[in-house]
Amino acid sequence: MAENGGSGTGNLGAEARETARGMAREVSGRLEDARGYADDAGEWIRALARERPMVALGLAVGVGFVVGRLLSRT
Repeated sequence: MAENGGSGTGNLGAEARETARGMAREVSGRLEDARGYADDAGEWIRALARERPMVALGLAVGVGFVVGRLLSRT
């Protein structure tokens, strides 16, 4: 009986490590996806700023105002 408990604990530890590795791979993949989206958004923002600088400036001021209002409430 003690042998089953000992080997079961070792197997449980191996399963936990494999689960942690799988979760780490999944998180890594999601971070890579997010990085791709951020790169695309950055390129879009740069293109907007080159083509329509006043619109980009207005958006920046508007976003800054909203963030400032949200932060002042806390």
